[in-house]
Amino acid sequence: MGISRQAVVALLATAAVATGGVLATAGTVDAHHPEVDVSCTSTAGMIRVRAVAWDTPNDDERINDRVEIRFDGRVVHTGEFTRANGFQFTFDHDVSGATRGIHIVRATSVNGWGPDGADPAPVGPGAYREAAITLPCATWPTTPPDVVTPPQDQVLGATDDAKVLGATVTRPDVAQPVPVAPRLAG
Repeated sequence: MGISRQAVVALLATAAVATGGVLATAGTVDAHHPEVDVSCTSTAGMIRVRAVAWDTPNDDERINDRVEIRFDGRVVHTGEFTRANGFQFTFDHDVSGATRGIHIVRATSVNGWGPDGADPAPVGPGAYREAAITLPCATWPTTPPDVVTPPQDQVLGATDDAKVLGATVTRPDVAQPVPVAPRLAG
């Protein structure tokens, strides 16, 4: 008897909330895979994603020339693991349009591992790891932007005279309304 996908998602959601919003989970169990972690930034609407090749003493086996990063199933970045980048890459991703709640970031090795992509590992292309993040991030600023209040002499109606684009505007006199008694039928 297996656990349903909904049960796994519910369990991950509970664990993500309990761990402060960030949780890493494994995809397939294999040696050749990308690792991924996701964190909040101090900029509202932005998260930081870091992908790292699996750890092995043989650097050739850490090379992969196409690793996709998905946010909630949509590809948002493609990178590669090379000696030059230390077998990792990091980028910031705009999530300002995302809904509140838990979101999944997945790193998937699209191509085979090794300098020519021909590492004989049984699992390589398609191997993935996931991380969950809860939005909005607690590190994002929550104070509204400063509201600038114009001086009273620049607000029409605040005084008899007001300044509009540097010119003085005088309000015309307004006649007082005349009370009208209701007309009775009859």
